[in-house]
Amino acid sequence: MLLFQSLVNRFRNSSVALAEITRTRRRAAAFSMLALLTFVVASGTTCMVVPPPGNGNGNGVDVNEILRVKDDDHAKGAADAPITVIEYADFQCPVCRNFFLQTYPTIETEFINTNQVRWVFRHFPLRSIHPCAEASSRGSECAHDQGMFWEFHDRLFNSPNQLCNDDLKLHAQALGLDSATFDSCIDNRDKAARVQRDFDEGVLLGITGTPTFFINGRKVVGFRSVEEFRAELGQ
Repeated sequence: MLLFQSLVNRFRNSSVALAEITRTRRRAAAFSMLALLTFVVASGTTCMVVPPPGNGNGNGVDVNEILRVKDDDHAKGAADAPITVIEYADFQCPVCRNFFLQTYPTIETEFINTNQVRWVFRHFPLRSIHPCAEASSRGSECAHDQGMFWEFHDRLFNSPNQLCNDDLKLHAQALGLDSATFDSCIDNRDKAARVQRDFDEGVLLGITGTPTFFINGRKVVGFRSVEEFRAELGQ
């Protein structure tokens, strides 16, 4: 009888210990996720992830070549403007959206439309925290093939809850794009390599979050108000 009771107690103690281990692991996982979300969202200035492996703006990186405006870059403003701003952004990043809504319109009016600034948009989808970011970037490239990159870009930032594949097709229809061509581009992931090129170059530049700007080659990380961005432009 004593032997039986001892076995029962041992089993009970093992079960309690196992349950406690399970609860501890779950609490740790929940804490890690909460910490990540707090870091990403509550900071309010940047959507950020842990830096990926790589040389991150280290030796062997030709920064000037990466920052050279390419023929297939998405650019607004005069090509000979004295200031070039390259923005690396994620369509699903709420901070990028805030910049688009609160700061960019004034910068466009005061500087881009007056030929003082050339503005270039590049993709940096934070896939690990924004599951629709890459699809949105690919969708904008598919729209570019039909001459409507900027219209699609604006629509994405104005539609934060409509950024995945089926949503993108509806955006294309609303903009009057050829649906068959656009849908095929999305379904076949035709623009994955184009988006990945921007991302890979961003990693080489040491980017870990969005938005990140390069103003005549000078790196500026995070949200800026209109007044702060004017100051960054030297105005």
